[in-house]
Amino acid sequence: MNQVELEIKMNGVNKQSESQKNWYKRNRLKILKKQKKDRKQNPEKYKKQKQTYYKKNKKKVIERNNNWKKNNPNKIAKIARKCYLKRRKETPWVFFAYKAKNRCNKRKLYIELQIKYQLTMKELKKLWFRDKAYLLKQPSLDRIDPDGNYKYSNCRFIEKDINALLARIKNNKNTGKFESTIKRKNNG
Repeated sequence: MNQVELEIKMNGVNKQSESQKNWYKRNRLKILKKQKKDRKQNPEKYKKQKQTYYKKNKKKVIERNNNWKKNNPNKIAKIARKCYLKRRKETPWVFFAYKAKNRCNKRKLYIELQIKYQLTMKELKKLWFRDKAYLLKQPSLDRIDPDGNYKYSNCRFIEKDINALLARIKNNKNTGKFESTIKRKNNG
């Protein structure tokens, strides 16, 4: 047994000869095209391979991913931004749900008035298309009755500027009453 064979046995390393390396370099693009075509034709096969590899090398894969994330924060930020913009374009009503839920759970005024978020995503999507919010410059989710909850019958999409005018303003410090700068109309 020569030195190379001994190293292969001990380390489990698959050493390629120079001719094999050169052949691979010359035919790399052909090999990659063939693999890509095969992946498209047999996606289940590659999915299984990926899963079994992950199961066998879970720690190694996680460590490699974490190292890549640490070394490439700018790329991660770009990818996250791209995903965010894509989702924002495809399902913009989802972000209004997040904002409204956040207001109900964190704003002191909303907690004091016990305003709850009771809309489902389907209802919010219906509202989006019912009010043609996609045509508005800056759509904003408005509650028709400012003391009511976020529910389908009490919500509408209007321009952000108009909604800002409808915002509660503390009228009198002694009474603590809240009033709007303009009168509300039920256009929903």
